[in-house]
Amino acid sequence: MANISVSVVMPSFNVADYIYECIKSVIDQDMKNIEIICIDAGSTDGTREILFECAKNDKRIRIINSPIKSYGYQVNCGIREAVGKYISIVETDDYTHPSMLSYLYGQAEKFGADVYKADNKGFWVDECGEKVFYDNHLFDDEEHKLYHMCLSNDTLPNYIHLYDSYLWGAIYKREFLLKNNIVMNESLGAAYQDIGFIQQVHLLAKRVVYSDAMLYYYRTDRMESSSNQSSWLRNIYQEYEFLFHMSELSRKLEWKLYRNYVANRISYVFITELERSLVNTRFDITNTSWIDYYKKIRLVIRRFIEKNMISERVFPKEWWGALLLSIHSLESYRDYVKVKYNDKERKKKYLLQQCCDKLCMIFGGGARGKRAYVFLKDNGIKVHTFLDNDKNKWGDNYQGVPIKQPASISINDNVLIIIAIRDSEDTIVKQLKKLGWREESIVAFW
Repeated sequence: MANISVSVVMPSFNVADYIYECIKSVIDQDMKNIEIICIDAGSTDGTREILFECAKNDKRIRIINSPIKSYGYQVNCGIREAVGKYISIVETDDYTHPSMLSYLYGQAEKFGADVYKADNKGFWVDECGEKVFYDNHLFDDEEHKLYHMCLSNDTLPNYIHLYDSYLWGAIYKREFLLKNNIVMNESLGAAYQDIGFIQQVHLLAKRVVYSDAMLYYYRTDRMESSSNQSSWLRNIYQEYEFLFHMSELSRKLEWKLYRNYVANRISYVFITELERSLVNTRFDITNTSWIDYYKKIRLVIRRFIEKNMISERVFPKEWWGALLLSIHSLESYRDYVKVKYNDKERKKKYLLQQCCDKLCMIFGGGARGKRAYVFLKDNGIKVHTFLDNDKNKWGDNYQGVPIKQPASISINDNVLIIIAIRDSEDTIVKQLKKLGWREESIVAFW
């Protein structure tokens, strides 16, 4: 296969419900000089049959049987087999925008990038079978200037090391990956091997560019996905072992300069996933499979702190305090998370009570506003209108709900305005009061 611009690597295992939508979105890319490398780890649910059926009609598709059920092994195999100038990894329960590859390729060529990465849209399917989307932007308004800027490993801000966690929606120059021997940890299953891959990319890439275009659609409702598995802590610990002791990265000169970034990322993933696991197990820490690995990684993070490898200034303030508590006492951290969770549930209940028999409007058309919309919809409450101060959004809509200028809404005691913009409640309340709204008609989204 000559003159292949992009090799698309697609690892799969038992994703029959999603694989056709995924591979069809790749087949239908407006860039045609691609190869599609499907590495299946012995699926038994019909995934393989769907892949072979698609391959009958498209010679660009290659199917490789993986002898190991390891996401890392499958991706590494795909990279070894690829012949394209660039490599893109697509998870087989997601799907892509028709122009994703042509856009990424064109921009990567323009910038001479080792890595060119776009933003994405998360989605889930509601009870009516309708996809509900929300925007995932890496940079907020303050860091927006970093989009479409060529960055290097020594100019990447701490923010990126902490929050850039997706390996998909991107293309990587194959020569860059091979020259630096960037590979995934080949631990069993599909969980967190992307941590090691992404950190290697961050530490070794000389030219990285991010785009705010949203060209990849990331499924968040699949319970079998790696981010929903109980073995999360074991897998995070394995990534620590891989990065700090096994990968070639730890033997490179750059490692001493950048290992602190890796330590911060490992610690951040640990504390965010620990909280989620406690909530998912209803705060039960007596019958869990991850306690032994909790003890191991607690010691690791304590060493990070003792050696000043992780920094309070890098973490969000709330997360730093939570991290310190979590490595001091699991029981105390469990109680803290439980109190926080119960307070959040109280706020949800109060909001739903306030919405009864009201015409509900959401102030804020961003990601938080969309989460508020989904929450209300899932609880049987119709949202009449979105309000937003951004005039570029006026006249647009989300899920068929119009976005309007706040001043255009007539004062009505039957209206409830739900503020869904983080850290802006006081400012927006003042704005609404100036427009004539009573405080009783305003409530904040939890």
